[in-house]
Amino acid sequence: MNSLLRILQVEDSPEDQMMTAEALSEASPSTELRSVSTSKEAIAVLGEKNGWRPNIILLDLSLPGDSGFGVLQSIKSQPDLKTLMVIVFSSSKAEVDINRAYELQANGYIPKPADFEGYRGLMGLLKEFELAHVQLPFRC
Repeated sequence: MNSLLRILQVEDSPEDQMMTAEALSEASPSTELRSVSTSKEAIAVLGEKNGWRPNIILLDLSLPGDSGFGVLQSIKSQPDLKTLMVIVFSSSKAEVDINRAYELQANGYIPKPADFEGYRGLMGLLKEFELAHVQLPFRC
């Protein structure tokens, strides 16, 4: 089991960033959350050598510049990143988006909640799932 949960949120909506941060701080105060709003920023964070490395990436699909699909494809095509847990966190419930995310090797697809209570419940479940039940790959 992991003792510290580190999440990279790739989300361009300040409101969604805020709701995720607040819900996560209630569910798991020791969780480290880093938020970026573009695909370029996400790739830069993940490319930092000897830098901060997330356990989970919450990835929105609608991003300025390259879409979330481009970020997902980039992550899963790099040997040092492909084992990262990437959960698509999108307002889209379109079958084509869900299927494409899984084809690109997303580890999960979660539709965004409609309100803060939904975020609160979801972040609590994510924390419980990650910390109590999932064994992530070891990192060098």
